[in-house]
Amino acid sequence: GWGEEEWTRCGASPINAVRGKIRALVESDIFDYIVAAAILLNAVLMGVQAQFAAVAARDPESVAEPVFLRVTSTAFCGFFTAEITLRICLYGYAFFTMEGWRWNVFDCVVVGLQLIEEIAVFQAMEENSFLKPQEQTAKPASLSFMRILRVLRLVRIIRVVRVLRLVRELRTMVHSIGSTLVSLFWTILLLLLLIYVTGICFTQMVADSGMDEPEGVAEGTKAFEFFGSLDRSILSLYQAMTGGINWREVMEPLVERTSPVMTMVFCIYIAFAVLAMLNVITGVFVGSALAKATEEDNMDLVHGLREAVESMMVEGSNTLSWENFEPEIKGAQMQRYFESIDLDPSEAEGLFRLLDPEDTGTIDAEDFVMGCLRLHGTARAIDLTT
Repeated sequence: GWGEEEWTRCGASPINAVRGKIRALVESDIFDYIVAAAILLNAVLMGVQAQFAAVAARDPESVAEPVFLRVTSTAFCGFFTAEITLRICLYGYAFFTMEGWRWNVFDCVVVGLQLIEEIAVFQAMEENSFLKPQEQTAKPASLSFMRILRVLRLVRIIRVVRVLRLVRELRTMVHSIGSTLVSLFWTILLLLLLIYVTGICFTQMVADSGMDEPEGVAEGTKAFEFFGSLDRSILSLYQAMTGGINWREVMEPLVERTSPVMTMVFCIYIAFAVLAMLNVITGVFVGSALAKATEEDNMDLVHGLREAVESMMVEGSNTLSWENFEPEIKGAQMQRYFESIDLDPSEAEGLFRLLDPEDTGTIDAEDFVMGCLRLHGTARAIDLTT
């Protein structure tokens, strides 16, 4: 084999050659899809293991978990450990600082917990403690440790979310839901305020009626069930608003213990909460989700355009040349791409000439991308004047 000096003279080294192969593997789409498939299959495996655990809890004499499930779980652990190791070897410290570093840290924690679990299970089997409940001879502390690991196993399910980034529609839906979390917080606070104020009024009125007839609000009565305390009133009003219980069932004991006028009051509460408040809240959620979806579409459009113009860029610069642009723009692949984003190829050609008023034959690639983005979709007033 060659020594280090021979590799260096050729402009390469064994380490760089290996790193290049690792980069080609890790950054390939096939590798991402293989990892995604492994995550999904691991989630299925966890579901099967949970089913066996549920059956064993009800019937200790049932069939124990098959050995192949344990072997498969260990194989997945080895695969995920190798995946994380390859990524860390490739990116080094940057793995924990690059874009998406939070997910990278989460992956390391999850895989680390899975590795600890597999080691602990192997050790428990060696000590003959990984048996059915009635056969266990391990120390209580060891059993508690195993239970904690099994609960932490559920965290691995969250890795399934990472698979969604490979499917554009699912990724857009997840990001749209995430963009409504702030609105969700204020929505919960507003609903809680409405229910709390109303609950205080109804609880106090039922309590006042109980001073004259204590048996009417005693335990076991409908009045006690729905309005016997503030927490019961809040829960009843929330259920009546969201359909957890028929609101007429909640209203009847209130009217019976107080006054028929409360029928109108309760109907006003339901009308305001359901017809006004919830509809406005729905509109806020839909608006936030649509805004996020539009942002995601624009980002995908920009990324797609940048990838499309890479082949037309002048080597070593960030400019497009007319010599490279003209044959590519008339190609079948670019024609299909522009049609997919509702952009006429002739508009792209006209944009190139517009950005090159001096007819130099070159334009800035980023200007071309942003120009296509402005031509995409409905024109705005600023687009018509610039």
